Amino acid sequence: MTSIPRYVLLFIVFFILRAAVALLIDATTDVVKVADIYEQAARNILAGDGFVGTANNEPIIFRTPAYPYFVAAVYYLFGVGNHLALLMFQAVLDALTGLLIYWTGVKMVNSKAAILAGILFAIYPLSAYYTLRVFPESMFTLGMMAVVASLVWSVETDRPYRFLLVGLMVGLCALVKPVVMLLAPFIGFVMLLRAPASWRRVVRNTALMVVGFVVLVSPWSYRNYLVTGHFIPLATGGGYSMWVGYNLTGDGREDDELDEQTRAQFMEERRAISSYYDTTRNISFEEDRAFMRNAMESVASHPRESFILTLKKLYRFWFDIYAPENKWAQLFAIIMQGGLLLFAIYGAVRLLLLGHPVHLLLAPVVYLMLMHSLVISTLRYSMPTVPVLSLLAVAGLGDLVYRLLSGSNSNWLKSRVPD
Repeated sequence: MTSIPRYVLLFIVFFILRAAVALLIDATTDVVKVADIYEQAARNILAGDGFVGTANNEPIIFRTPAYPYFVAAVYYLFGVGNHLALLMFQAVLDALTGLLIYWTGVKMVNSKAAILAGILFAIYPLSAYYTLRVFPESMFTLGMMAVVASLVWSVETDRPYRFLLVGLMVGLCALVKPVVMLLAPFIGFVMLLRAPASWRRVVRNTALMVVGFVVLVSPWSYRNYLVTGHFIPLATGGGYSMWVGYNLTGDGREDDELDEQTRAQFMEERRAISSYYDTTRNISFEEDRAFMRNAMESVASHPRESFILTLKKLYRFWFDIYAPENKWAQLFAIIMQGGLLLFAIYGAVRLLLLGHPVHLLLAPVVYLMLMHSLVISTLRYSMPTVPVLSLLAVAGLGDLVYRLLSGSNSNWLKSRVPD
């Protein structure tokens, strides 16, 4: 089968599997599909009010625009509030992610592992759950996998212009979720650790990634300056997220995860810093800085407690769905994530021993984990790492099964010359 028909067939398979799993979850589970401002922002865009949280309110500055406009486009075509249509379009994004997994898998492992990894991602229930919801996870996951694929492509020949593409992909991700704002320098740092003797080349490539990122996000930064008078590269909210993440009263959790008494104290502490009280209202530049200052003061005055809270958030990033009323759901999440991580770690080690540039796959994964250990952390935020983990897990499991069945140390994984 030639390349294009193969990709078309794989796209159809990945789409059907992801849509089927999502619909099965929807039919058997009570899913709260709307839980953030994205739905309302999309409705306001269609109503002609612009990118605002409430009709005729000030422009939103605590969210980035890509996902609300995507939702608005789906609603424009198929009707406002048509969550089934949105599910299908998000399944399309997930199927495209599957194709990038396949392409990367062929380059890094082998074609069998590449197909199986795409299938694993498509049927992975914890990820498919967010395909159902009005959340940016499907779009953000596609963007993160595009960063990984473009990075693998760039390192393959070390042509400078390709690193501009990596920066553009990071910029696209940032317009979905601003948490990746520092991803390009972080990738450069990881590449420098991998090849310190080639520091000039690494600095050049990192600079090109940063340039690509800046080129893409600059129009939105300029928009933010026009509506606020402040330099806000992507969005406010980082300071508030850090304040919540290190709030000892709430144990680093958001207010809707707290019991009534704890929440009342949490809200009192929040109001002492700012009048901010509702996610449909903007977090101003000044308010966000005030939250950031308070968070840093809290960390400095309670280092031990803050360190323990950081460790808790590392755990929550991978395993915590915060469902105290449903212990079985939490246990299911732990088993699924634990198995995926276990085989992914084994696969990463095996590929590393065979000379593969595994750091290219792991850099975005480690970045997201570290960033969310500093702010708010829950299993939802680890979902964009599932494509990479799926590829590594299939590589590890396939290698383990092959070695056990063959009774030899021969490799199911192909060797590769390091970059």
